[in-house]
Amino acid sequence: MVFKVSFHVFVLQVYVQANKEAEHSEDMKHAAKDFFRQLERHESQAMSLWQQFREITVKEYQHIYKRLGIHFDVYSGESFYQVQTQEVVRELQSRCLLKISPYVKAFTCNCFD
Repeated sequence: MVFKVSFHVFVLQVYVQANKEAEHSEDMKHAAKDFFRQLERHESQAMSLWQQFREITVKEYQHIYKRLGIHFDVYSGESFYQVQTQEVVRELQSRCLLKISPYVKAFTCNCFD
């Protein structure tokens, strides 16, 4: 018997398994951080892989939305805002409102104190 698994189910299974492994593997955590760093630096191999997954994902979403009678003119996620967020990061840095560590940039605000 052969089962056909949808792309979204497969990706979810991979995500869950990878997170389980990362709980017990510093190598897995490091590899994930390294891959995201490659994406942030727009390294071609990482970007190519991301683009392939994005195209497949958008096609899957379009298929689901079509069945629901929904249409979007544009499909964009958080990566669409990367350029705009860089300007915000620069502004926060110039105002000394950004804490920077090797893996994270965090906005600090004493507005509510």
